[in-house]
Amino acid sequence: MRPLSGSLGGGGIFRIGLVIGLAVLLAGLPVPIPVRALVEVGVMAAATVVTIIGLARHSPMQVARVAFLLMLALYTVLMANSNVPDLSTGMQGVRYTMVAISGLMLGLGLPDREGDRLGLIEAVSLLLLVGALASLAVHAFAPGYEESLKRSADATTATLGGVKRMQGLLSGPFHVSMLGSFLALAGAWTLALGRRRIALATVGAVFLATGITLLGLARVRTGMLVTGVGLLLLLVVGIQQGPGLGQAVRSLKPRGAKDWALLAGAVLALAGLGALASQNVAVQEIGDLPHDHRVQSRLDAIGESGDLVLDSPLTGWGPGSASSGLRQDFVDAGKQHETPHNGPLGLLLEGGVGALLCFFVIFGTALVNLFRQFRRGRQPAATGIAIAAIMPVLGFWLVGDALAALPISLCLCLITGVCLANGIALDRRPVTADG
Repeated sequence: MRPLSGSLGGGGIFRIGLVIGLAVLLAGLPVPIPVRALVEVGVMAAATVVTIIGLARHSPMQVARVAFLLMLALYTVLMANSNVPDLSTGMQGVRYTMVAISGLMLGLGLPDREGDRLGLIEAVSLLLLVGALASLAVHAFAPGYEESLKRSADATTATLGGVKRMQGLLSGPFHVSMLGSFLALAGAWTLALGRRRIALATVGAVFLATGITLLGLARVRTGMLVTGVGLLLLLVVGIQQGPGLGQAVRSLKPRGAKDWALLAGAVLALAGLGALASQNVAVQEIGDLPHDHRVQSRLDAIGESGDLVLDSPLTGWGPGSASSGLRQDFVDAGKQHETPHNGPLGLLLEGGVGALLCFFVIFGTALVNLFRQFRRGRQPAATGIAIAAIMPVLGFWLVGDALAALPISLCLCLITGVCLANGIALDRRPVTADG
């Protein structure tokens, strides 16, 4: 099994343009909104084209491709809903929901060689790391600039227990936490793969350390819980098929001075991390979640959202009517708006039953194919990265507005789509003697 490697190669111009576009988005709030919107619309357009081409060529995951086109068409038509204040707000609502899903379909539709796809995974992952470090530097060394950036997150979101949350160059602490969760999971997986390869282990350690730092400073409990569950899932995958982690867990016997030194370092690092975590306000409040006032307010929002869904179950209330980032736009226009802090309810509110069904078909098909790759032992290195990418999206989607967490949700869905495409390409190859 080869590690993740390769070059942008193949359709070089398209890939270079895609990477540049993602870099622009990851530069964050300093980039003007029209520029970011143009890139996001370009992603949706590109995803639509490659999806239609995939249908014409009878590519795998046809049902998911059809569901994506139907969902995009539904959201576009529903901009005409009388509840949507204006075309601009409706278009922004479409972007908040569909750009991330477009990333999944765009990654799935890239038609090039294995090395090209794997190189794109590396490029996007490194962009996420650079974006994380840039936001971390702003938070640590330019807090005044961080606070000066205009965000939709209110003062309550920006703090937890009276302690400031990191936002950096991104739109809010939830974006930071999603990014941190991916970096921590991808770093842990890469570190396990490179147990006996210093260069790969170093890359994994940098990702892991950066991810944990972001999780600690963002102080988002969901991110910490999702990361914990993700690490357990990766442990299971590693035991079953991981070339490094599986062997380490099965043997449990360090060999030589280097392994003993690594084990001692890991124990000390975990002990230090545990000590730091015990002082983090988000960790301290996890045990009190059932009695937390934020949880209670979200339960109230879920109840109110359920009532709205029952009032318009088929067509919903229009794009953006459940997005926290567009709350003020609807309030100003005196329109119906509710943020349920729940992905399924959010889709029902905005696009009705059809939108939710399309979402389940798209992501359900993706998860089924990812599981098949795992069971067949296909590209285990990339399978772990795909899990690291999809876990934060789905975890945050269950308790919030994860699809709207651009550009993080877009990048993570793109990585998942590329991993799936590469696994499907491997499955369609003739089986040879060397596998």
